[in-house]
Amino acid sequence: MTARVVLVTGPPLAGVTALAGALRQALPGHTVVEQADAADAVVFAVSAAAPLRASDLGILDAAARSTDLVIGVVTKADVHHDWPAVRAADRAAGARADADRDRARR
Repeated sequence: MTARVVLVTGPPLAGVTALAGALRQALPGHTVVEQADAADAVVFAVSAAAPLRASDLGILDAAARSTDLVIGVVTKADVHHDWPAVRAADRAAGARADADRDRARR
């Protein structure tokens, strides 16, 4: 079996490096990177501190071009107790971006 490349990415201050380090320990048979042109899977980290912005979704779009396997992770939920509201705002932002992309394809 060949090692799978797992790209861990996200907006600045989302905890990408710490998450990548934890995944390297948890997934020894995989190559976990923070930068790659292509990956077998993308782990997209977002901080519980604030909702996503359009530029954050651009990072996600660019990272996901090479795979359909994308996992979203909310980091820093232990220190930001309002994380459920932030997660709800993130989901709404993603849904709006999806709808915009669908309209643009028509």
